[in-house]
Amino acid sequence: MSDADTSARPSVFISYSHDSPAHISNVLQLAKRLRLEGIPCEVDQFHESPPEGWPRWMLNQIEEASYVLVVCTETYDLRFRGKEKAGTGKGAKWEGGVITQELYDSELYNTSFIPVLLDRGDEKHIPIVLKSATYYDLSTEDGFTNLFRRLTQQPKSIVPPVAAKVTRLPTETDEGAVRKFADDVANDVTYYTAKLGSWPAASFGGEEVIAPLSATLEKVQANPDYRQSHPNVAATIYRMLGGACLIHTKLEMPDKIRQALPYLKRSLEIWPEQELLQQNVAFLQTFLHNQGGNSRDYLTAVFQILRGPRDPDIPVLVEKMSSAMSGPERQAQSWLLNQATPSPVWGFLQAVQIMLKKERNIEAAIDVTTRMLPDNKVEVQAKVGPNVFLWDVDYAQKKYESKNELTEGFMGLIRGSKT
Repeated sequence: MSDADTSARPSVFISYSHDSPAHISNVLQLAKRLRLEGIPCEVDQFHESPPEGWPRWMLNQIEEASYVLVVCTETYDLRFRGKEKAGTGKGAKWEGGVITQELYDSELYNTSFIPVLLDRGDEKHIPIVLKSATYYDLSTEDGFTNLFRRLTQQPKSIVPPVAAKVTRLPTETDEGAVRKFADDVANDVTYYTAKLGSWPAASFGGEEVIAPLSATLEKVQANPDYRQSHPNVAATIYRMLGGACLIHTKLEMPDKIRQALPYLKRSLEIWPEQELLQQNVAFLQTFLHNQGGNSRDYLTAVFQILRGPRDPDIPVLVEKMSSAMSGPERQAQSWLLNQATPSPVWGFLQAVQIMLKKERNIEAAIDVTTRMLPDNKVEVQAKVGPNVFLWDVDYAQKKYESKNELTEGFMGLIRGSKT
């Protein structure tokens, strides 16, 4: 047994009968072990002849000890009750009488006298006045450990503090509200997950679902009981918010990734078992750091975030979008918006968007569409609120032509700007 720093340092006296040399030796070993474990223990074998005499010594030991260990055997029980023949076992008889008187005076309120067994079979020989007390079978190591805990006030189970308030159990009304809350959240998550999963077949931008999804997330965050019992729901909402950022039509790709990553990382913190999402996050971080990468891998990551990793349609969707992105219309659009002028057209379209918000309080998306023309040119149209900009683009010759007066003035502004 290891050392224990405990304020309880009781004194112990062992009361027993001299049944046999083996029994006497076992009692001595018990007393020595208790002292080695830090408990002051007295037994008659430590003394040759106390000066006050054996009767007074025994009386003093019983009165002064914190605990008296009563080693129960058939012989001790007989002597304890005074039924042994005259002239035999006077010590045990004397101690039995003192203990009986102590219990009589305290009306059997026992805080000091502890029955112990050195042999399991001696349980039936516990004196009747001690049968209501807990006894310890010291023939087992657990028995000694439990006795040591008792003596040193080191209980195995610590009584926890009582809470300041009694726990309130839910009523039928409460349970109904809980079910309704869970159903409402589930319906929101199901709807917006399906909506995001329909991209790009459905014509919408991820920005359309960010506000309602954020509102659902706020409800979940404000309900700790639901949040703790449904961590996968909160994780799914964060993942969907990240996915919505990745298909945000008002953001360029680097900004999409920058806004998506915090949501996706938070989803992983809540639900770390999403192994494929971990790979998607690592890919997006690398893609952002390198300022680009394989477009098919990028689209695969986006679709896996929006649809889940096991959607069988993802490879077909990636192939279709990759083909569209590498086609002549997409090439013409990308060149016009990002490379045709020293100051990119896309940046000026964003400036128009900001101006509409500031000056006219109009929330305007930048809606870009393309159409192939018969002469292999591509018509590119950009709508920003009420403003419609129109170009014909000859990507092969790297030329463009403004097709309306608004666009001509717009391009003049771009050409006159400092690079």
